[in-house]
Amino acid sequence: MGVTRTSTVLIAAASLLLGSGGAAPARSTPSPVARTGEESASTRAARTGMPVELVGERAETRSVFANPDGSFSVEQHARPIRVRRDGGWVPVDATLRGSPDGSLSPVATRLGLRLSGGGAGPLVTLSDGDRSVSLFWPGPLPAPVVDGPTATYLEVIPGVDLAVTADVEGFTQVLVVKNRQAAHDPKLALVRFGTVTRGVALSTDPDGTLRAADPRGDVVFRGPAPTMWDSGGHGGDAASRLVAPARGARQAVLRTEVGRGDLTVAPDMSMVDDPKTRFPVY
Repeated sequence: MGVTRTSTVLIAAASLLLGSGGAAPARSTPSPVARTGEESASTRAARTGMPVELVGERAETRSVFANPDGSFSVEQHARPIRVRRDGGWVPVDATLRGSPDGSLSPVATRLGLRLSGGGAGPLVTLSDGDRSVSLFWPGPLPAPVVDGPTATYLEVIPGVDLAVTADVEGFTQVLVVKNRQAAHDPKLALVRFGTVTRGVALSTDPDGTLRAADPRGDVVFRGPAPTMWDSGGHGGDAASRLVAPARGARQAVLRTEVGRGDLTVAPDMSMVDDPKTRFPVY
């Protein structure tokens, strides 16, 4: 059995309102200037023959350039390419780093994210201001093995690793079930995560989509229905399969329920038992 996106990629609802795709990058390396600089961006662009970025117009998903011909162009990205830090902009970076309290956090992402450094306490906490969702593994966690944006907690169940991957707008959580014997462990028949929320309440839609809404009903975090997939298909590598299935992999939706203080998921055992299913299953 494999569980992926058990909490799912919980992302800010606002991010779903951004346009899809991104504009092609400027043809030349842009030269950044402040909008109130000594010379206008247009003047510098005309003089140098290169696009010049209007730094004052920067946003998480947008860059504005003055072009040498006097026109202006906008690069709009579907997801954030930079975030605010200490009054300025820095490139997004989901690489995990240790914190003084022993937890792990990404270098620069849109939302607050904290992962367990091992032991008791939350497995992961996602926050946006004073609103947050925390998930707890049913038992103490080993110290994780960290590789870039991914923290892997080895053998949380015999033959099963738990991997959490940070993202600029949330995280993905995956149980990596290494073989068919591990898939039939009774502890995987129904996986129950503890939940603690602040300022939001968790719920599921009929299609399995997870939502965390504030008291007004506005969705703060959301994620697609939890799914499982096998190691079949084409393309991708072990790291990419921790986030999404390869093209043509076998997939199934997990049965998911949200209760008071917990979130439970159950695998599709028909997929587990199918001899065509290739392990590991995620």
